[in-house]
Amino acid sequence: MSQMTWPISVLNEVGRFLYDIILSEATVDANILKKNNANQRNVPVFYLIYMYRDTNCIHEVRNNVHFLRLFQLANIDEMVFPTNDLPMLVPPIPWITHNFGGYLYSKCDFIREACPGEMGLLGIKLAAKANLTAIQDSLNVLSFCPWKVNPEILDIALKLFRNNGNTALDIPLHSSAFPPLPKLSDAKSKAEKLTLLKKRSMLKQERKEMFSLWCDCLYKLSIANHYRNKIFWFTQNLDFRGRVYSVPPHFNHLGADLSRSLLLFAKGKPLGPKGLDWLKMHVINLTGLKKRCSAKERLEYANEILPLIFDSADNPLSGK
Repeated sequence: MSQMTWPISVLNEVGRFLYDIILSEATVDANILKKNNANQRNVPVFYLIYMYRDTNCIHEVRNNVHFLRLFQLANIDEMVFPTNDLPMLVPPIPWITHNFGGYLYSKCDFIREACPGEMGLLGIKLAAKANLTAIQDSLNVLSFCPWKVNPEILDIALKLFRNNGNTALDIPLHSSAFPPLPKLSDAKSKAEKLTLLKKRSMLKQERKEMFSLWCDCLYKLSIANHYRNKIFWFTQNLDFRGRVYSVPPHFNHLGADLSRSLLLFAKGKPLGPKGLDWLKMHVINLTGLKKRCSAKERLEYANEILPLIFDSADNPLSGK
């Protein structure tokens, strides 16, 4: 079924119009959480604040505190993702044209649009006239590769994540693991107060960055846990440079070490005569040791510490 695609400029204007409606019309009763509430006092759910960042004046949209408390009481334990942000449980539709392929029903671009407006549409039109058969075949080969989740690694990652994380193992810390912000009242002089202000600013920034990583890890592990014991596929497309990416952004084989460690080929193949040696060298590469050594020396070192490698595999969190 063909779909009409709006230009980015039109989408931006429609989005801005809906955005203004939400800001002006969405309200919440400020007294909703009070007992024996007889008076209703509606206040905006969202509000704007203006601040200076460097030399630029920017505005941010923030939640009303009453709405935030109401939302927290809801205790929502489910996450909803668009279907094109998730792997497929059936093989993708093969790419046969620039606008046909990928997901069964959800929209999927053959080329990710980098230039907004008419320039992006021009690139798509030029791609439609080109002979893309070889590129489409390459994407189809990658898209038809089935995957599955590695349950042992997933269980370890979930255990660490639920126990406030471990940055050494690429599992972000929970906000509860951070120390409280130093109190300005503890400062005895202007110099100490300035030092505390800088420390508070650094801790706040670190918390924000870690929270962003924590949310990203939550998405990865939640999706991986949902696809446990299932076979799935990643739809592939191109960016404007011609590089290939998986369409699902949160969990795919092109992610960081955590994402790749959670994935296995659904159709495994033998390593071959040299495959085990390459795995041993890769283990040493991941440790960061022997960077200036040859491949032969790295392999010899891997064989020397092979008992420790086995111990780590058998006891990933309590080994030597």
